[in-house]
Amino acid sequence: MIQDIADALVQSWQNFARAFVLFVPRLVAATIIFAGGLVVSLIVRRAIQRLLVWLRFDRLSLRAGASEMLRKAEMPTAEVLVGKMVLSCRRSTRCSSGRFKDSSMSSSDSFPAS
Repeated sequence: MIQDIADALVQSWQNFARAFVLFVPRLVAATIIFAGGLVVSLIVRRAIQRLLVWLRFDRLSLRAGASEMLRKAEMPTAEVLVGKMVLSCRRSTRCSSGRFKDSSMSSSDSFPAS
């Protein structure tokens, strides 16, 4: 009886060790992929911001009044904001059609007329 329990515990430990050994490389690979994606996204965001500065996007936002509004709201400059929006837009579903797609609203839902 005691031997059966000991054998079961040894078998359980061996199964755990095997599963752990199989899990670790996957965890390392996922971490590397995540870190690589993070680095690439930061580089792309920085490149977009520099491109907008080079294109003098700040002048356009100043003429449109967006710079003053962003400054009063204590938000980042227009170049930084657009750079962040481009990357967050790439990950969401709303940018593919240009409209916000809210999964909580069905097609029969409508807004009340104002």
